[in-house]
Amino acid sequence: MEGGSGDDTVRLTRAGLARSAAQAATPTTSRSEVPGSPAHGSGRGELPPHRGGAVLAGLLALLILATAGVAALWWREGIGPREDRPAAGVASPDAVPPAGIAPPPAAGAPGRPADPPRDEAATAAPLVILPDPLAAPPAEATRPPHADPPPLSEPELVALLPAEPRVLRLRENPRVFILLFPTLEEQGAALNRMAALIEKAGLPRDRLLDDDALARAIREQGEAAATWYLGHDYNGSDLARFFALAERDRIALNPAELWVRDRFHEARALVAAGDEVALISTANPDHRMDHAMRAAILRHEIGHGHFFTLPALRAHVLQVWRERFQERDRQAFRSFLGREGYDESNETLMANEAMAYLVFTPDPRFFSARHVGRTEAEVARLREMMRSGMPLP
Repeated sequence: MEGGSGDDTVRLTRAGLARSAAQAATPTTSRSEVPGSPAHGSGRGELPPHRGGAVLAGLLALLILATAGVAALWWREGIGPREDRPAAGVASPDAVPPAGIAPPPAAGAPGRPADPPRDEAATAAPLVILPDPLAAPPAEATRPPHADPPPLSEPELVALLPAEPRVLRLRENPRVFILLFPTLEEQGAALNRMAALIEKAGLPRDRLLDDDALARAIREQGEAAATWYLGHDYNGSDLARFFALAERDRIALNPAELWVRDRFHEARALVAAGDEVALISTANPDHRMDHAMRAAILRHEIGHGHFFTLPALRAHVLQVWRERFQERDRQAFRSFLGREGYDESNETLMANEAMAYLVFTPDPRFFSARHVGRTEAEVARLREMMRSGMPLP
């Protein structure tokens, strides 16, 4: 029974004790109590009045103590109502029924009023919060795997002098990714091995040079690693081949080359499948390369980026090189580029460099008519051939 029935039991017991006490105090009219009877106050089997009262008082005290003990046990052992223990047949307050389904009432107590509110802080068990395997991951884990480098215009790129290597995109042609290095040494460490495979004359095209062979090749050309190239440009196909050869031959790439590899993979993922990408680079100015030279180099490399990524522009350049330039014009550029260390046997490379020097290199310290042994008028005519009809972005 719930708390109400228990209370009734306690009350009934106490009323019985009261009636027993009243009956003990009332004189009896039994035969043994008739005046003059031999049993009055002294007969065998009868207690004297004072001893009978003491016995009744002792019995009453024992009954009261027993009743109190039973009541205490009733409350302690959970027979009676406890606010922190659910009744039999009632779901634990911690057991939440399915949505829209109410918990069943206690057995034997239909329609019983709800238990009084509990002090949750005092009675609740310590709460242990476990990670939810289906919960959304932290915000940083949901970011796209390939962060899109900010697009900048050519003037903005010229003005940017980063304190650490950075990758950006050309606003006019987002397929062109620009690597800016704080120093020429960092640029050389990242890209010289690629130059050896792809462009430099007299070096193998089917394998990568290890560190010792690369350092020896640079010394034999009378160059330093930092200034072997002041700017670099490579298309995605050549870069993919470079990294595939490194893996095939187990060439240990240095940290700067690994950084370029990661930037290349990110660039490849940001451009639609089937479209070519280009990675071009330059470094911050110093005593070997002033600001004007750096700006000219960046513009020169942007021209290469267009050649690699704009099929119509590439077709135009190749058509002018092959069909409109005379052989002596082409040979003039081959001789110039050969002296600069380029592979003269690569006709596509020759056409690409001729275009970049004629159209995208305004600094005469890098290119002028005297570099190709022609007159100013002859170089102006070749420049106009390249510019006319060129589909620039």
